[in-house]
Amino acid sequence: MSQTELRLSDYLDHIREACQEAIDFTDGMKFEDFTLDIKNQRAVMMTFIMIGEEYPEFIASRADIPWIQMRGMRNRVAHGYFELNLGTVWKSIHVELPEPLAAFSK
Repeated sequence: MSQTELRLSDYLDHIREACQEAIDFTDGMKFEDFTLDIKNQRAVMMTFIMIGEEYPEFIASRADIPWIQMRGMRNRVAHGYFELNLGTVWKSIHVELPEPLAAFSK
């Protein structure tokens, strides 16, 4: 395996783990409970930052992963934290994250 392939594998592992953590943090939780749990909100938001930071220069090799959207969510969390809509965060966890998570297992 080449150095570039190893780096891609590492990036994908980090992103997959962060996606799974965000989903796990809210497993069995209702949206209303999430809105009241500041620790959980911050933990989930940190996973979005981690996901967006792992933005490799070789994204073209995995066009099946929505890199731009993942980076966009990272930017919304990192730069608009106090104006972030928790409904958007919740939707991202339960509707949008499963797609890249499934792609990482390919």
